[in-house]
Amino acid sequence: MVEFTWLEGQTADDLQQAMWAGPWHVFHFIGHGGFSVPADEGLIALVGENGNAHFLRATFLGRLLADHRALRLVVFNSCEGARSSISCIMFID
Repeated sequence: MVEFTWLEGQTADDLQQAMWAGPWHVFHFIGHGGFSVPADEGLIALVGENGNAHFLRATFLGRLLADHRALRLVVFNSCEGARSSISCIMFID
């Protein structure tokens, strides 16, 4: 049996509170994202306290999700979701 929970809130605080309400086995994000060249990492777009876009850096999101041992699968459907820096690209012969 599968139970889905739709997160009504759109802020980083809403996400953090929802994660604490777990345990969760799957986290699926559908939304906007991007890549910060200066930070050399991906971003997801949430809503800031002022109602404007708030871009959550991948390192912060990774730390937030890493605290949840029951979490088994994370899926991101976002703009530029597959983009990485040149330093992350590996070529295998």
